[in-house]
Order: sequence, then C-alpha cells, then structure tokens
Amino acid sequence: WKEVSRMLDSPAGAGIPDAVRHLFLARVALMNGNQSGAEEEWRNVGGALHLEKPATLAYIAGYEEHIGAVDRAARTYREMAQREGATRVLGLIGLIRCQPHNTPAVQLIPIYEELVSAAPTMTDARGDLCYLKLLIPDDVEESLKTSEKLLETQPNNLVRISAVALGKLRTGDSKGALDLYKGKLIDWSAAPEPWKGVRVAVLRANNDFDGAAKILAMIDRKNLRPEEVALIALPAQKKKLKP
Repeated sequence: WKEVSRMLDSPAGAGIPDAVRHLFLARVALMNGNQSGAEEEWRNVGGALHLEKPATLAYIAGYEEHIGAVDRAARTYREMAQREGATRVLGLIGLIRCQPHNTPAVQLIPIYEELVSAAPTMTDARGDLCYLKLLIPDDVEESLKTSEKLLETQPNNLVRISAVALGKLRTGDSKGALDLYKGKLIDWSAAPEPWKGVRVAVLRANNDFDGAAKILAMIDRKNLRPEEVALIALPAQKKKLKP
C-alpha cells in the first residue's frame, strides 16, 4: 500500500483523474490505519466529483460499493443521478441499492419517483414504487391498478403477487388477497422478508392466525421497513375496565 501511494505521486500517476487519485489515496490511508488521512481524502473525492466524466463516476461508485463504503458510494451515485440520460438512471439505481433494507418507505418513494420519471418503461421500478406507496398507504387505487397490470404479465412472480395482495388488503378485499396465492408453489422459508410480511397480514385478515404465526416465526424484523413492521404487528389489546 505504501508503494501504491508512491506510484500515485510519480509521473506514472499523472494521467489518473483527480477524484480517482484521491479515492486510491483514501484506500491507502485506510489500509495503513490512518483514519484522519482517509477522511481528508474522502472529502477530496467528494469535492472533485462534479468535475468528473460519467464513466469515471461509475468507476468510483462501483469501487466504493465494492469495498463497503456504501455511504460514499451513495454520494457518488447521487452525483450521477444529477447528470442526464443513462447516467442519471444508473445513478438512481445505484442510490437505491445503497439504501439499507430497513429504510422507511417514505424516504425511498422520492428516489423511485425520480427513477420512474427518468425510465418510465422500467417495470420493476414502477412495481416497487407502487408497493412502497401501498405500504404507507398512499394513492392506493392507482397503485393497485398498476400492480394488477404488472401481475398479468408475471402471474407467478411473488413480488407482483405481494404488491397486489397488499393493495387488496388496503381496499378491504381480504379474500381477494388470499385467492392470489392459490395454486402457487411458494417456499416461504426462502422468500424475502417483505413478502412473508404481506402473507402474514393476508392470513390474519382471513382469520388464519395459526398459518400467520408459522410464517411470522420465519421473519427477521431487522430486514423490514418500519411500515412493514407495522403491517405484521398485532393489534393492541384493549384493556378491560374494572367493575
């Protein structure tokens, strides 16, 4: 790592983009245990991002993400999202990828709205946005309608099924939500946590409390958004008044 630092200061490193040079110096400082030096170089990276080309930004963001510097990567992806065309789309996708699994839906919705605006034909983004809105809930009827159209094209996709099921729950159609799962072979032990959560809510709404409890036991709540935790929370018991 010391040799890398010397190489960057040599004529051989003269052609490296400024932000990339500081990126490597930050990495060198980290590997050498120089935390204050690393922080200074990270600041230098941030200060140089607006001057770099899209391809350079993509390299920096990918490098930061690869070494686990997710907050730094999110900053670089945000810079990409402020550019035009494909760079903006890639930046928004990267920014979403850098968010923790338990990020509140209300924080993610604006980013997804940007992405859908930039790439209106990206069906996965549209589907995810509808699901997040249904979690809040907000714009329920339109989100359900869009989710149903997406389900028509992928009738066995658990992501699509879950969004529509949640939408039907929000509109009071608990039986319709349950019927969506009929005939589907689903390994709930391997299903992502959010879709388990929707299933729990659907089963409870249909008075299958035993079935809901079995799936609830499989859920790691650390990987759920606050709105998803609320979805699977048991209703508060009313206290009995003393005579």
